[in-house]
Amino acid sequence: MRSTKQVTGRRKLRFETWDDLIRDVERVAAGNPRPLGNWTAAQVMQHLAQTMNSMLDRYDFGTVPWWGRLIGWAIKNRMLNGTLPAGYKLPDPVLEPAPEATLEQALADLKAVIARWRSSALPESHPFFGRMSPDDWTRFHLRHSELHLSFMALDAAV
Repeated sequence: MRSTKQVTGRRKLRFETWDDLIRDVERVAAGNPRPLGNWTAAQVMQHLAQTMNSMLDRYDFGTVPWWGRLIGWAIKNRMLNGTLPAGYKLPDPVLEPAPEATLEQALADLKAVIARWRSSALPESHPFFGRMSPDDWTRFHLRHSELHLSFMALDAAV
């Protein structure tokens, strides 16, 4: 298992809209992505879809301790407007992608959940960051997507 904190050569991405994200995942799916981290392109897309679905479905991630919510409140703005750090180990296996994920299915699942986000009543809060507006949720998922998709190296011709 590679330490993703140490990976070099990652793509620099900035998504301002859901359409920006969709264009990039379609570009990745159409190309021959070379993973720089531990997950394939299919696993990255599956993880992004699982994360978005779990939030919409109000998955119970358990109670975040008061000090965790305080840290979340303190860094929320930086996380929504800056970049998410690489190398974080998931605390809950529900968001771990399956090794056998297929690119076609993961891309379809990701597009479907983006459509859900655009048309659903959104949760009022995030387990770690607290209260979230619809714009906060969009920025959270776009920053999260930038992080993971940055590990997909693409041929310059794609």
